[in-house]
Amino acid sequence: PQNCRGHKELRVCRLYLLQSYGRNLALRQETWQTSNHEQDLNMCGSSNAVDGDGRNKYEFGTCTRTQVEPAGSEWGVRFSNPAVISVINIINRNDQVCPDDTYGVFCEGKCLCDKTEACNFVTGACAPGCPPGLYGFNCSQTCSPHCVPKICNFFSGSCYPCVDGYVGDNCNKECLPGTFGAKWPCLNCSGGCRDICNKTTGYCTCMNGYLGLQCTECVSGTYGETFPCLNCSVGCSDICNTTTGYCGCTDKYTGLRCNECREGTFGTNCQSNCSIGCADICDSTNGVCTCNNQFQGLYCTDPICPETTYGFLCDQNCSCKVTEKCDSVTGACSPGCPSGLYGINCSSRCNKNCLYGVCYY
Repeated sequence: PQNCRGHKELRVCRLYLLQSYGRNLALRQETWQTSNHEQDLNMCGSSNAVDGDGRNKYEFGTCTRTQVEPAGSEWGVRFSNPAVISVINIINRNDQVCPDDTYGVFCEGKCLCDKTEACNFVTGACAPGCPPGLYGFNCSQTCSPHCVPKICNFFSGSCYPCVDGYVGDNCNKECLPGTFGAKWPCLNCSGGCRDICNKTTGYCTCMNGYLGLQCTECVSGTYGETFPCLNCSVGCSDICNTTTGYCGCTDKYTGLRCNECREGTFGTNCQSNCSIGCADICDSTNGVCTCNNQFQGLYCTDPICPETTYGFLCDQNCSCKVTEKCDSVTGACSPGCPSGLYGINCSSRCNKNCLYGVCYY
């Protein structure tokens, strides 16, 4: 029998007694321990250490536990026949089981074992695992046919690299047409591909306007990091960067991509100048601005002229009658208010002292 002696109390979650090729001799064998803990009578039996469940947290109920015994506690497993044991691993409650290829108290060590060797997760020592192509309990499972070469980690079945089109720890996930990758999840082929890309590399034949092995690069005069590529700005003085679109600017443009009009200009190709009636810089797209006290209108192009004058500089005299409206831009006359009235909706009456009772509308 193989006995374990603990200091006052034992808490064992799993016992590995490994032969060559990874067979655990302790699995489901007859076991015993000196006592069961009174708080865990229904979930701390000695057989928990050999049931194949290595979870090591209290809430799972998968570990043994004895009473606190001043002389020390014991747990044991009995074999019907003698056996040669090459590796002994004991997982105590709350100990950490390390991921593949690591070992140590904090899993800080890197195993240097071959794929067909077992790495002791406590010491990092290498021991025979499974024959090439097999893994798992009693080496009863076959490595994925998509592993390159067709050998895998004896414990988990993980392998790398995978054959074209397959990804995942065990090379058992396939990239669908139009996707590619060496790791899960698969990535989409570039929008610049003319046809379906290679499932592993993403390489493909490019459509017009794209370059590169994966057709992700824009041709000269265009730019972008996503499909489709965009044209460089007309404000560029040279060829823009094919990734960012940044370039040097011509006189009327500014910005990293030279797609913004310089102050004082607006519109298509920045060919229009802001109105002199703007109190501040006009909008570089449409020319709209806030007017000074001499102009009005959306673009501040209409002068505010004194009554009886018109023109861009208000230097022309109107020839309209006092009851007619004089257009401040053109000087054209239009009906104003009936004689004797003025104001909004002609609702106010002219002062009686006005000559003939007539006033400006």
